[in-house]
Amino acid sequence: PHRLWGMCMMYATYSKSLFSIVKLSILPVTAGLCLICECESEDIVKHQLLFCTKLYTRRNKLYELLFDRLSLQAYMRFEDCQSDEILIRTLLGGITTVTETMTLDEWFIFTSIVACEIDSWELKSLLYL
Repeated sequence: PHRLWGMCMMYATYSKSLFSIVKLSILPVTAGLCLICECESEDIVKHQLLFCTKLYTRRNKLYELLFDRLSLQAYMRFEDCQSDEILIRTLLGGITTVTETMTLDEWFIFTSIVACEIDSWELKSLLYL
């Protein structure tokens, strides 16, 4: 089972948001047209989470919330991530070089913020494929 399901059991109020991240993390890599900005992409999930121009303001809000709530060291490890693949895995709840150095409390804060923000982006075209 996905490791975020355990978090759903402990923090039921985040279940819907966490489900959105779990769903995005198990979608196969799919090329096609982004239904938000109408750009072609080799990986729609990665495009929408990292590059979609229509989601720029929402991504900035996510990063601001993370900066406000995480320790400076934890945020800088996230911000300094050079690999898009590691960044996507980190955002979708995976164990990466970014998250493995976080305390459990920091990881919970990080994951809950990411889950709530990404869920608010209403990526319906992806979540209900």
